[in-house]
Amino acid sequence: MLQTDGAQYVQWELLNGNFETRQGREYRNYWDIWIPADVLAVLQFDDAQGPAALDPAELDAMLDWLEAGARPRHAVVLNHMIYHLAAFTSGDDTRRLLRVFDKLPERNQNWWILQTLHDPAALPLLKYWSTLPAPKDQQGILEHIIGGLSARSQNRGAALKLCCEATEECLLQHVRHSVAPAALAASADVEISSETEARNWLDGGATPAAKITIRYVDELKRSTVVRRGDGAEEHWQYLYDCWRNVDKSSGDNPTR
Repeated sequence: MLQTDGAQYVQWELLNGNFETRQGREYRNYWDIWIPADVLAVLQFDDAQGPAALDPAELDAMLDWLEAGARPRHAVVLNHMIYHLAAFTSGDDTRRLLRVFDKLPERNQNWWILQTLHDPAALPLLKYWSTLPAPKDQQGILEHIIGGLSARSQNRGAALKLCCEATEECLLQHVRHSVAPAALAASADVEISSETEARNWLDGGATPAAKITIRYVDELKRSTVVRRGDGAEEHWQYLYDCWRNVDKSSGDNPTR
């Protein structure tokens, strides 16, 4: 590839390097002196364990980059960037990414890109897209995605486990999840039947409110004032080994 398409090779390196380093993994380290460079092999010789995870701030940075109009210089690399990011999005971040996907010139020929999507709130849009002309194999992939997300939405509450560490990353997870059930319930009643309605759905969401700022009010960083993008403020505290919204009923327990 270095001889036939050097630019694409560089784009693959940048993409893989971004995902690996943003997840706290090593990329292109001293092991490379023994292994020929191969864009299809992402080196993970460090001690990272468990499922892939992307810090909300890192995800936000990559989505901001795409929303600003920036793109990998090769279309294939962009396709795979969306494919990998879809595994980490939920709520308004899902709409942000799907707005990028919606602008692909051959969107209907590339439903495979959405195979990693885990957010059932996207079902109204996906169901509409499934009514559009597409290659048979891509149509089958989209229907499979819809089936998986439909099943996931039915047991979402039981399956989801939130982090309960005294860190800002875990706090953000709880803050974002606190609005997700309402968004999922609302999406169940939405039916999209035209491109105009699809664009309205994509442009709707809660983009301003998705921007969250955190102000700690104690030295130990266990008590915070969370301000959403729409100006709403909530008081969260790390109580009984987990983050809790103290403005809500004391009987509410986070999923652990």
